[in-house]
Amino acid sequence: MVGRNFYFIVLVVFSVMVTCGCTELPEEIEETFTAPPPTSTVTPSPTTSGYISEYVNYSTPVPTPTPEARPTYTNPPDDMSSQVNYSLIYEDKHYFKGDVVSFDYNLIYPPMIIDYEATTKSVSDTKSGSSQFGDKSSYSVTTASPNPAAFYYVSVYDDCSGELLKKTGIDQFAKLSQKGELKIFSPGRMHIELYGALADVKTRIRVAPDNINATSASC
Repeated sequence: MVGRNFYFIVLVVFSVMVTCGCTELPEEIEETFTAPPPTSTVTPSPTTSGYISEYVNYSTPVPTPTPEARPTYTNPPDDMSSQVNYSLIYEDKHYFKGDVVSFDYNLIYPPMIIDYEATTKSVSDTKSGSSQFGDKSSYSVTTASPNPAAFYYVSVYDDCSGELLKKTGIDQFAKLSQKGELKIFSPGRMHIELYGALADVKTRIRVAPDNINATSASC
Protein backbone atom coordinates (compact mmCIF):
# COMPACT_ATOMS: atom_id res chain seq x y z
CA MET A 1 0.00 0.00 0.00
CA VAL A 2 2.85 2.34 0.83
CA GLY A 3 4.65 1.52 -2.45
CA ARG A 4 1.59 2.28 -4.53
CA ASN A 5 1.18 5.67 -2.83
CA PHE A 6 4.87 6.45 -3.51
CA TYR A 7 4.53 5.96 -7.28
CA PHE A 8 1.36 8.06 -7.32
CA ILE A 9 3.12 10.94 -5.54
CA VAL A 10 6.07 10.79 -8.00
CA LEU A 11 3.71 10.94 -11.00
CA VAL A 12 1.89 13.97 -9.57
CA VAL A 13 5.16 15.82 -8.91
CA PHE A 14 6.44 15.14 -12.48
CA SER A 15 3.16 16.41 -13.98
CA VAL A 16 3.42 19.63 -11.96
CA MET A 17 7.03 20.19 -13.14
CA VAL A 18 6.13 19.77 -16.81
CA THR A 19 3.23 22.16 -16.40
CA CYS A 20 5.48 24.78 -14.83
CA GLY A 21 8.18 24.46 -17.55
CA CYS A 22 10.79 23.06 -15.23
CA THR A 23 11.56 20.26 -17.64
CA GLU A 24 11.21 19.64 -21.42
CA LEU A 25 10.19 16.67 -23.38
CA PRO A 26 13.07 15.14 -25.34
CA GLU A 27 13.45 16.53 -28.89
CA GLU A 28 12.89 14.29 -31.84
CA ILE A 29 16.16 13.51 -33.60
CA GLU A 30 16.00 14.16 -37.40
CA GLU A 31 18.12 11.73 -39.28
CA THR A 32 19.98 12.98 -42.37
CA PHE A 33 21.35 10.91 -45.22
CA THR A 34 24.43 11.85 -47.20
CA ALA A 35 24.58 10.32 -50.67
CA PRO A 36 27.78 8.46 -51.43
CA PRO A 37 30.10 10.04 -54.01
CA PRO A 38 29.41 9.03 -57.62
CA THR A 39 31.45 6.20 -58.97
CA SER A 40 31.55 7.61 -62.57
CA THR A 41 32.83 10.97 -63.91
CA VAL A 42 30.12 13.51 -64.76
CA THR A 43 30.85 15.75 -67.76
CA PRO A 44 29.95 19.37 -66.93
CA SER A 45 27.69 21.28 -69.28
CA PRO A 46 29.48 23.82 -71.46
CA THR A 47 29.47 27.33 -70.06
CA THR A 48 27.88 30.06 -72.12
CA SER A 49 27.20 33.70 -71.59
CA GLY A 50 23.71 35.11 -71.45
CA TYR A 51 20.46 33.55 -70.39
CA ILE A 52 19.94 29.82 -70.83
CA SER A 53 16.38 28.63 -70.25
CA GLU A 54 15.82 25.47 -68.28
CA TYR A 55 13.62 24.26 -71.12
CA VAL A 56 16.43 23.93 -73.62
CA ASN A 57 19.01 21.21 -73.93
CA TYR A 58 22.44 21.28 -75.46
CA SER A 59 22.67 19.43 -78.73
CA THR A 60 24.97 18.92 -81.69
CA PRO A 61 24.94 21.86 -84.18
CA VAL A 62 23.40 21.29 -87.57
CA PRO A 63 26.21 20.77 -90.10
CA THR A 64 26.80 23.78 -92.35
CA PRO A 65 25.70 22.88 -95.89
CA THR A 66 28.36 22.87 -98.59
CA PRO A 67 27.93 25.94 -100.87
CA GLU A 68 26.69 25.17 -104.36
CA ALA A 69 29.29 25.37 -107.11
CA ARG A 70 29.01 28.61 -109.07
CA PRO A 71 30.26 29.25 -112.60
CA THR A 72 33.57 31.04 -112.97
CA TYR A 73 34.24 33.76 -115.48
CA THR A 74 37.43 34.61 -117.33
CA ASN A 75 38.29 37.40 -119.70
CA PRO A 76 38.77 36.38 -123.32
CA PRO A 77 42.41 36.19 -124.37
CA ASP A 78 43.93 39.00 -126.38
CA ASP A 79 45.23 36.52 -128.93
CA MET A 80 42.13 34.60 -129.98
CA SER A 81 44.01 32.69 -132.66
CA SER A 82 45.90 30.77 -129.96
CA GLN A 83 42.65 29.33 -128.56
CA VAL A 84 40.86 28.26 -131.76
CA ASN A 85 42.09 26.01 -134.54
CA TYR A 86 41.23 28.31 -137.42
CA SER A 87 41.03 26.99 -140.97
CA LEU A 88 43.61 28.28 -143.43
CA ILE A 89 41.99 29.46 -146.68
CA TYR A 90 44.90 31.37 -148.21
CA GLU A 91 48.69 31.32 -147.88
CA ASP A 92 51.13 32.72 -150.41
CA LYS A 93 54.52 34.38 -150.61
CA HIS A 94 54.66 37.00 -153.32
CA TYR A 95 57.17 39.63 -154.36
CA PHE A 96 55.23 42.80 -155.09
CA LYS A 97 56.39 45.15 -157.81
CA GLY A 98 53.44 47.53 -157.72
CA ASP A 99 50.87 44.85 -158.58
CA VAL A 100 47.65 43.83 -156.82
CA VAL A 101 46.47 40.37 -155.77
CA SER A 102 42.70 40.26 -155.17
CA PHE A 103 40.04 37.64 -154.42
CA ASP A 104 36.58 37.30 -152.85
CA TYR A 105 35.37 35.29 -149.88
CA ASN A 106 31.94 34.87 -148.28
CA LEU A 107 32.44 35.16 -144.52
CA ILE A 108 29.44 33.60 -142.81
CA TYR A 109 30.91 32.99 -139.36
CA PRO A 110 33.40 35.69 -138.21
CA PRO A 111 36.13 36.35 -137.50
CA MET A 112 38.51 36.45 -140.44
CA ILE A 113 42.19 36.89 -139.55
CA ILE A 114 44.74 38.16 -142.07
CA ASP A 115 48.39 38.25 -141.02
CA TYR A 116 51.54 38.98 -142.98
CA GLU A 117 55.34 39.02 -142.78
CA ALA A 118 56.93 41.54 -145.15
CA THR A 119 60.59 42.14 -145.97
CA THR A 120 62.31 44.61 -148.22
CA LYS A 121 65.85 45.25 -149.35
CA SER A 122 68.08 47.91 -147.93
CA VAL A 123 69.49 50.84 -149.82
CA SER A 124 72.86 52.40 -149.15
CA ASP A 125 73.51 56.05 -148.64
CA THR A 126 77.10 57.28 -148.77
CA LYS A 127 78.07 60.70 -147.54
CA SER A 128 81.54 62.15 -148.11
CA GLY A 129 83.29 65.29 -146.97
CA SER A 130 86.50 66.81 -145.69
CA SER A 131 87.65 67.13 -142.13
CA GLN A 132 87.65 70.63 -140.73
CA PHE A 133 90.57 69.87 -138.44
CA GLY A 134 94.17 68.82 -138.85
CA ASP A 135 95.29 67.99 -142.36
CA LYS A 136 91.78 68.52 -143.81
CA SER A 137 91.60 64.88 -145.01
CA SER A 138 88.53 63.65 -146.85
CA TYR A 139 86.16 60.96 -145.51
CA SER A 140 83.05 59.02 -146.50
CA VAL A 141 80.27 57.38 -144.40
CA THR A 142 77.95 54.70 -145.78
CA THR A 143 74.61 53.89 -144.09
CA ALA A 144 71.99 51.26 -144.96
CA SER A 145 68.23 51.60 -144.42
CA PRO A 146 65.03 50.00 -145.75
CA ASN A 147 64.07 51.05 -149.24
CA PRO A 148 61.92 54.17 -148.72
CA ALA A 149 59.90 53.31 -151.83
CA ALA A 150 58.75 49.92 -150.44
CA PHE A 151 55.21 49.50 -149.07
CA TYR A 152 52.48 46.91 -148.52
CA TYR A 153 48.72 47.17 -147.85
CA VAL A 154 45.87 44.79 -147.04
CA SER A 155 42.39 46.16 -147.83
CA VAL A 156 39.03 44.47 -147.19
CA TYR A 157 35.90 45.75 -148.96
CA ASP A 158 32.22 44.87 -148.82
CA ASP A 159 31.89 43.03 -152.12
CA CYS A 160 28.26 44.08 -152.55
CA SER A 161 28.52 47.80 -151.76
CA GLY A 162 32.19 48.44 -152.48
CA GLU A 163 32.62 50.05 -149.04
CA LEU A 164 36.07 49.83 -147.50
CA LEU A 165 35.67 47.91 -144.24
CA LYS A 166 39.23 47.86 -142.95
CA LYS A 167 42.77 48.54 -144.13
CA THR A 168 46.22 47.95 -142.67
CA GLY A 169 49.78 47.74 -143.86
CA ILE A 170 53.14 49.46 -144.14
CA ASP A 171 53.38 52.97 -145.53
CA GLN A 172 57.15 52.93 -145.26
CA PHE A 173 59.35 50.24 -143.75
CA ALA A 174 60.92 51.26 -140.45
CA LYS A 175 63.11 48.15 -140.55
CA LEU A 176 63.90 45.46 -143.11
CA SER A 177 61.31 42.98 -141.77
CA GLN A 178 57.89 43.80 -140.31
CA LYS A 179 54.73 41.91 -139.30
CA GLY A 180 51.07 42.89 -139.11
CA GLU A 181 47.55 41.57 -138.62
CA LEU A 182 43.98 42.51 -139.54
CA LYS A 183 40.74 41.05 -138.14
CA ILE A 184 37.21 41.20 -139.55
CA PHE A 185 34.40 40.62 -137.03
CA SER A 186 31.32 41.15 -139.25
CA PRO A 187 29.90 38.63 -141.74
CA GLY A 188 29.36 39.29 -145.41
CA ARG A 189 30.82 38.89 -148.87
CA MET A 190 34.40 40.16 -148.67
CA HIS A 191 36.60 41.50 -151.46
CA ILE A 192 40.26 41.34 -150.39
CA GLU A 193 43.15 43.18 -152.06
CA LEU A 194 46.87 42.76 -151.39
CA TYR A 195 48.93 45.59 -152.84
CA GLY A 196 52.63 46.38 -152.52
CA ALA A 197 55.91 47.38 -154.11
CA LEU A 198 59.53 46.34 -153.59
CA ALA A 199 58.42 43.97 -150.84
CA ASP A 200 58.54 40.21 -150.45
CA VAL A 201 55.44 39.28 -148.43
CA LYS A 202 54.02 36.07 -146.97
CA THR A 203 50.29 36.47 -146.38
CA ARG A 204 47.91 34.08 -144.57
CA ILE A 205 44.13 34.26 -144.22
CA ARG A 206 42.28 32.14 -141.66
CA VAL A 207 38.60 31.81 -140.77
CA ALA A 208 36.45 29.99 -138.23
CA PRO A 209 36.11 26.27 -139.13
CA ASP A 210 32.32 26.57 -139.50
CA ASN A 211 32.86 28.56 -142.69
CA ILE A 212 34.31 25.57 -144.51
CA ASN A 213 31.70 24.03 -146.82
CA ALA A 214 29.12 26.59 -145.67
CA THR A 215 26.53 27.73 -148.20
CA SER A 216 27.48 31.01 -149.86
CA ALA A 217 25.01 33.86 -150.12
CA SER A 218 24.73 36.31 -152.99
CA CYS A 219 24.47 40.09 -152.63
